[in-house]
Amino acid sequence: PWLPAWREVQADTYHRAVRDMNVDGMYLDQFGFCSPHFAACHSPDHGHPVPGSALLGERGLTRMVRQRIEAAKPGVALYSEETPPDVNSLYQDGSFTYALARARAGQSRVPLNLTRFAIPSFKTFEILVCDKPTASWATGVHWVFFNGEGIWLEGPAEEWFEPQTLAAIRRGYRILRAHRDAFAGDDVEALVPTRIEGIFANAFDARGKRVLTLYNSHPET
Repeated sequence: PWLPAWREVQADTYHRAVRDMNVDGMYLDQFGFCSPHFAACHSPDHGHPVPGSALLGERGLTRMVRQRIEAAKPGVALYSEETPPDVNSLYQDGSFTYALARARAGQSRVPLNLTRFAIPSFKTFEILVCDKPTASWATGVHWVFFNGEGIWLEGPAEEWFEPQTLAAIRRGYRILRAHRDAFAGDDVEALVPTRIEGIFANAFDARGKRVLTLYNSHPET
């Protein structure tokens, strides 16, 4: 993403696609992963600063792509995979994320995607299970609802999701849609105080209305 010629190829491709297809959204794959092997490149032969931070290179390329998209059609959404650092998110509208899948692996007491609340204008869509059936993990679907997020769906519904998982998705999204003004807005707060230890709440506000989602960390109801 540092190389000027490659940036030009990408920016021009996005510009032409938006101009010719009149789309409302474009996907910029993979920008946002912060794994150690993405940290920096030390080769002096690639035409970038040494060391060259991958995230800084991604920021420059994303800014250029955003500018070309806006020139072709203002207001087109640009999203990626994974959630980028806060300064890089300025040039994107949202991303797929594995925040709750990682919360499951890390056995967090409360499954929370902090980016969703720290930068509420940046829309996150949780990938609970990638390229495999979500199966019976309805709990993960409830976690997505607790965070007031979008969910990434893949695979044939009746084959990749157990009935309880499909029911959780449908029920959650009936509520999200009914209160879309609160869940899609910027007035959100994570972990508002509750009266019971181990019961957590997130708040979503819109025009005098407050919607609370609750999470029970105890092993019983």
